[in-house]
Amino acid sequence: MKKWATFGAVLAAIGAMIGWALSDDRLSNEEQVAMATTDFYQSLPAEGCVTRAEIVAAATARDWAHGPRDDFNFCIAPDGLTDWYWVERQPPLLMSTEDENRLYFGFDPQGCSVDWTYAACD
Repeated sequence: MKKWATFGAVLAAIGAMIGWALSDDRLSNEEQVAMATTDFYQSLPAEGCVTRAEIVAAATARDWAHGPRDDFNFCIAPDGLTDWYWVERQPPLLMSTEDENRLYFGFDPQGCSVDWTYAACD
């Protein structure tokens, strides 16, 4: 009888370990990064002009590194964005470069952050 009780206890422990491993409490690195990035963007104004000062405030509130980027030499659309600024999100993506872990913001002549994408170089 003692052998069956021990066997049952081992099965229960294995079941608990599998349940813990499959639980939602343990998020993958990608999920943690996605949640942190979403939270950052949601802290910015949803409408109107998002300024560099608002981006700096949101990054500072999270204790994320941030700073200007003087040499953003990528082909992007739309053209004409200036005053590039980066924010390094935390946690970083595992096995990624510094650039891959940064969010980049370009600004129009009025100082508003503009949605941009990489584009073909002409």
